[in-house]
Amino acid sequence: MASDTHNNYSKNSNNNNKNSNTNNLHTKWRQDGKPHPLAPSPLDMYWLLLNVLLLLLLLVLPGGIDAFCPSKCQCLGGDANSRALCIDAALEDVPIQLNPETKYINLTLNRIRNLEFTLPFYMKLEVLDLSQNIIETLGSKNFEYQTELRTLNLSRNLVSALHKHAFKGLTNLLLLDLSYNRIETVHPTALGDLAALVELDLTNNNIVSLEDNCFKGMPSLEVLVFRNNRLLDVPATNLWHLHALKSLDMSDNLVEFVRNDSFEGLKELLALSVRGNVMSELDAGAFEGLISLKHLDLSDNNLTMVPTQQLSKLSNLTYLNLGGNRFAHLPAVAFLNLFHLRELHLSRLDYLQRIDSRAFVDNTHLQTLHLNYNPQLSDIPMRLFQGNPNILEVYMQSNSLQTLYSAQFPVDQLQKLYLGDNPLQCNCSLLWLWRLVTGNFEGSEPPMEHVPGGAVAALAKEASALREDDDTTIRADDGVSALAAYIAEQHIANALQTTEPSAYEQRLEEASRSSSSSSSGYLRMDKQRIGCDIWRDAKRTRRQLLSMSEGEITCPAHIVTVVCAVITCLVVVTIGFSVLYYLRFVKRRRKLLHERGPLRTSKSIINVHDRILQGHHHQPGMSMTLGGSGVGGMGMPLNYPHHAQTLQAHHHYHQAMPLQSQGGVGHEYQQTTLPQLDKLELERYLAAQTIANEYRALKPWELPVKEADDEPEHHYERFDHYDYPDTHTMTKLKQAAALQGSAQAAQASASTAANTKPHVVYHQQLQQQQQESKDQDMGMELMGLGLTNNNYRSYVQCQSKDF
Repeated sequence: MASDTHNNYSKNSNNNNKNSNTNNLHTKWRQDGKPHPLAPSPLDMYWLLLNVLLLLLLLVLPGGIDAFCPSKCQCLGGDANSRALCIDAALEDVPIQLNPETKYINLTLNRIRNLEFTLPFYMKLEVLDLSQNIIETLGSKNFEYQTELRTLNLSRNLVSALHKHAFKGLTNLLLLDLSYNRIETVHPTALGDLAALVELDLTNNNIVSLEDNCFKGMPSLEVLVFRNNRLLDVPATNLWHLHALKSLDMSDNLVEFVRNDSFEGLKELLALSVRGNVMSELDAGAFEGLISLKHLDLSDNNLTMVPTQQLSKLSNLTYLNLGGNRFAHLPAVAFLNLFHLRELHLSRLDYLQRIDSRAFVDNTHLQTLHLNYNPQLSDIPMRLFQGNPNILEVYMQSNSLQTLYSAQFPVDQLQKLYLGDNPLQCNCSLLWLWRLVTGNFEGSEPPMEHVPGGAVAALAKEASALREDDDTTIRADDGVSALAAYIAEQHIANALQTTEPSAYEQRLEEASRSSSSSSSGYLRMDKQRIGCDIWRDAKRTRRQLLSMSEGEITCPAHIVTVVCAVITCLVVVTIGFSVLYYLRFVKRRRKLLHERGPLRTSKSIINVHDRILQGHHHQPGMSMTLGGSGVGGMGMPLNYPHHAQTLQAHHHYHQAMPLQSQGGVGHEYQQTTLPQLDKLELERYLAAQTIANEYRALKPWELPVKEADDEPEHHYERFDHYDYPDTHTMTKLKQAAALQGSAQAAQASASTAANTKPHVVYHQQLQQQQQESKDQDMGMELMGLGLTNNNYRSYVQCQSKDF
């Protein structure tokens, strides 16, 4: 910021020095003893009276007096002498002896110091050029009689202020040039009579600020140039009156900040240049209201981020220049909503390092991209132009690009591709570029450079192309000035009723011709500036691609390719082995589950018991015979295989207890003798049961759905909720029932009353003894077998579940 301010001040001081030097060239007349022109004297009064009388004679007898042309002037236009050229004629005052009908007077490069009492003679004057004189003040009402004046050029003088009514009477003036003066202050009424003014040029003055309503009387102003002044802020209050403004140039000033609604009301503005200021930030609504803006120049400022939000409101923008700022990277969709953008300049970005591949995705109509002179830009993304189907010209000169790939550029649709002065590395990635530069494609004709005598022609053609490109770049950079000149020329041509083509139209014609000629399908490149670096023995050699052969482009990338291929093969083999191992594991798992599947049924569990109970020759289970005599004595075989196996596993060997009946009938419980269990087989069996009945937490979707008529959860929540009678209890109960049924009818009531109560007491005592015996036996068995309570509980639960 300080450097920019110093540069602006240095420019102003240089211009002031030039003006002072010009002033020194014309100070000699002050030493001749002549009176000051502003000091009235009798002689001046006499000359004024004489001029008035001469003017009256000319008005009364216009045809009887011949026009007089000074010796150092050139008068044109036939007898009427309607054009007077007094260039560098050493005149100190405006000559009054010219034809009063003169419409054009050029007084450039003279020593004219003031304009008092000289211009009233030429009331039909249309063009007056007083540039490069030493005029210090314009006075007041000196142009009061020049109502037909269309163009007034006062550039390169010493005017320091615009006083009240300085341009009074110039109601038809179209162009006013006050550039390269020393103007510091402007009176609010100085420009009040310029109602028809179209262009106002205040370039290279010392204006710091403007008073309010300075532009209030100029509703037709279309071009306003404030270039190279000392403005600290945008004169929003004055711009608000310029509703017809189409071009505004505020470049090379000291504007630090653009506030919201700074350009409010400028709905017709087409071109805006704020180049060369010290702006570091823009308000969110800085460009609010510029609905017609097409050309915007924000280059050479201190912006550190792309103003995406601020620019998104300029939907009609076609030209944007952001070069010379301090962007470190271009983010994705950096130019949001700029669908009509055609030309984008991003050159001289000293801090630019990275560009997102989606930076230009919204700019579907982008045709020209300038990315030149970015010293830290060493790489560009692979698909940078994926959203730009209309791209035609790409300029990426003088960057730090080291590697370029053909996929980075839409070569098939480009018309210009300039990649010169980049430190490219000579490797296989440049083979496509070498073919483009040399034209050495497979099956194609040899390039013009290889034809005898064609090298010189190719170089001449390349040089002419470069010159044309430089001219195009200059025209693009000075687009605001060209537009301003075109607007002024159009208005002047309409006022003077001329049909000659303007310079701007000629430029447009030339540009259209050059574009039509360049769109013939031939890709233009800066072939002479494209080269690559070859490193040999730690020494770098710069070679031009145009002079290299295909064999000289080394391919170290092949090593990387081989390594990648080997790694890929290893990965594929590893994946194959992993798949085979997994398939074998799944197959073995399925086979094991198939073998273990039958263990889940009660029949298979009985078969397992058969394997465990070695030496058992009868049916697994307990066969209890209820025998006896008496009335209806009968033998009843009772088979309980499941509980018999449970008792075998528990090692419960209980003896049947006799019951006495009234009839003296004796009954006995007879139980088969069970063999001893093998410890190893039992452990294997328990392990198999643990695998087959593996417990895990159920997933939410695996929980059983409770029906409305289901039992309460606490009834089956615990497996040991129900106390099932074992074999001894069931045998004794059935034996007692059989004894009661075999008694006689006569003694039934007495025997029942006598035997029922002792049987119930005996049944309760038997259950208590059985439970104590079961606990003692289980503890002894667990200690003897070395089993844990969990394994034993799992075994009992599985048996109970099958039951």
